[in-house]
Parts: sequence; C-alpha cells; structure tokens
Amino acid sequence: ATPQAPPTLDGGWPRVVKSSVGVITIYQPQLDDWDGHKLEFRAAVSVAEKEGAEPVYGVLWGSARTVVDRETRLVSFHDREFRKAAFPSAPQREAAWLEVMRKEVAPQARELALDRLASMLEVTEADRALRVLELHNDPPKIVFAKTPTILVYVDGGAAYRPIADTKL
Repeated sequence: ATPQAPPTLDGGWPRVVKSSVGVITIYQPQLDDWDGHKLEFRAAVSVAEKEGAEPVYGVLWGSARTVVDRETRLVSFHDREFRKAAFPSAPQREAAWLEVMRKEVAPQARELALDRLASMLEVTEADRALRVLELHNDPPKIVFAKTPTILVYVDGGAAYRPIADTKL
C-alpha cells in the first residue's frame, strides 16, 4: 500500500465555494504585498454556473487583514475585500459575479498555513527582484539596400585577401 500524504494544515488549494451563481473555485493566490497586517493579493478564479458546465476563468484582486497564530502556524484572514474581477470571456457577467463573491465568499473566515505564506512571499520577492533588472530593449539597426546583397558573417578581425577570378 502506498502511504498517503498527510492533510495540509490549511486545507490546500484550490478552494471551492458553492454560491447562488454556481460553483466558484479560487486557486492559490499570488501575493502583491504583505506588511504583516494587511495582505494584497490576486487569484485565478473559475465560475461554473451549472453542474458539469464548462467553467469561465478569470482573475480576482483583493485584500485582507491578517492575524498570525505562531502556535498553530496559521494565518487567519479577516475583513476580506474583493476589489476587482476580470473575466475576459464573459465581461458582461463580471460585475454580477464580483458582487456574489463579495457577499457570499468574502465574509467566510479563511486560513492559510504560515509556511505556505512564507514561501509565497519568497516567490513575490524573487519576482520583485527580477522586475528591477535593467533591460536594454533597443531596436536593432536596420540596413536597407536597393540592390541584391548577401549577409556575410564575420568572426574576428578583417582579413583582406584577393579572391581568385574576381575583382574582390
């Protein structure tokens, strides 16, 4: 028999919520900022209006006040606020679905393992470090000729020698 993995402390991801518009699935969020008290995040979400229906995918932006319990190693989210939602394949439903998420999903107290939050913060910091790299996206020099030409690749310095049976 294969050993089963122990259940995660925080319930794992994705999180599924049954709502008045169908089943809302919230995938593991990506952190934008956390100062130890307030968390800013964005998460992929899907909404399936009926059982077995093809889900519609989108993004949800939000924030929450956090309380860290170091004994149980859990972070509790309170006063969650969903600010914005984007569903590119169903823009006409965005406002209605966001309102349902605000009323039916946000008030529920949620928890996240402190270790998972710490690893998510490491990813956020690594992304932030990559964003500050100075990149040079200067366009290449374009050479235009009105006569037939050929591109000659040169590796090293110029070596001038006559080519037999040519004027070159």
